[in-house]
Formats: sequence, C-alpha cells, structure tokens
Amino acid sequence: MRLYQQYFTAPTLLLASDTDPIAPFDYYAPWQSPTVTVHNISGRHHALMAVISQPEHELIQQWLALIPQSLQQTEQQAEKTTHPVAAERLLAY
Repeated sequence: MRLYQQYFTAPTLLLASDTDPIAPFDYYAPWQSPTVTVHNISGRHHALMAVISQPEHELIQQWLALIPQSLQQTEQQAEKTTHPVAAERLLAY
C-alpha cells in the first residue's frame, strides 16, 4: 500500500476487526491517511464483516458527510504529488 499510496486519491473507508484473522485491523491501521479512513469494528468475525448494523450504518453516514471536505484536501494534495504516467499505468492494472 505504501508504494502506491500517493495514487489513492479517492476517499476510501476500510472497516476491519481486531478479531478478524483473515483481514485484521492491525494490518490496515497503518493505511490511515487523508484519503483512507480505517475503522475498527471490535469483536466482529470475518464472515460477519459484510453485515451492516445500525452502528456501522451511522459510521458510514458520518464518513459520507465528510467526503466533500476530504475531496478538497485530496485535490490539493494530488496537484502536488500526482505523476500522470505512473497513475495511468497503475489504473491499467
């Protein structure tokens, strides 16, 4: 992720669990950045991560409300760091 982090300019929400052995929160926590939000759903097993209950619904709504602000920051950052040729190659994969 760190190698390609500069190319991830779209707001992204990652929900992970501290008890998920397949995709643990500790693995994704370092991905937190201005464009990537990582949130821990404590105690949730991997098979249940696709289930969106009221607390996750509220979290997603709050995150969606922040997207306009996040996009503005992302655009400003992208102007400084985007390499068009490298980005095109990454998107081609």
